[in-house]
Parts: sequence; structure tokens; C-alpha cells
Amino acid sequence: MNTRKRILIVDDDPLIRELCRDVLKGPGFEIIDTGNPQEALNLWNTSPFDLVITDIKMPVMNGLELMTKIKESSPDAAFIVI
Repeated sequence: MNTRKRILIVDDDPLIRELCRDVLKGPGFEIIDTGNPQEALNLWNTSPFDLVITDIKMPVMNGLELMTKIKESSPDAAFIVI
């Protein structure tokens, strides 16, 4: 049984993604990150995460739009918006 929590980090700034990964790394977490909100949506649709950490300001789709799209199919999805 896999008890690791899956966390998706979405930020167009690679330094912020790296910082989040460094802070959250540990044996209890599987951390995936992307700088592309559309890719994040595709990753979610493939296999949902326990938590999504997303930036608000990003090109193409902002963090609130990403959250809205995910919550359409997964209303209980957990988010931290930065």
C-alpha cells in the first residue's frame, strides 16, 4: 500500500518550484512539478494529487483558472495558491 502523499507544484518560476520541492521533500511525499498550467491539468487528469500548490500569475492560464478547471471534476481537491 502506497501511503505517500502526491503533491503537484505549478509555477512558471523554476526557482520557486525548486524551493517548494526542497521544503517538501521527504519519504512521505511524491512531488511533481511543472511550469505549465495546461500540463498540470493533464497530469491531474491522468492521476489526481493530494495537494496542488500553484502560483496565481502565470501565462496562458492563471492559478485560479487551473483551480476552477480541476474543481469542476474534483470539487474536494486541495489547493494552496501563492
